Amino acid sequence: AAMSAEHPDHVTVTHGMRGWFAVYMKWTDECGGFYEPWQSHDFSHSSRAGAESDARAWAEAEEVEVRL
Repeated sequence: AAMSAEHPDHVTVTHGMRGWFAVYMKWTDECGGFYEPWQSHDFSHSSRAGAESDARAWAEAEEVEVRL
């Protein structure tokens, strides 16, 4: 899906079985529209702070928003 001004791509963090990690999110128009995880960061952290640091750097590199 192409990035739109209304639903910009962004990077956020999430927690799962592997710990805390950054996730690149893209909008899809399916089922009324929602954000879906497009790619997850290679590194996992035991704390949210580590994942947030990865998210900020990734968002800057991709020139997208970071939403924490």
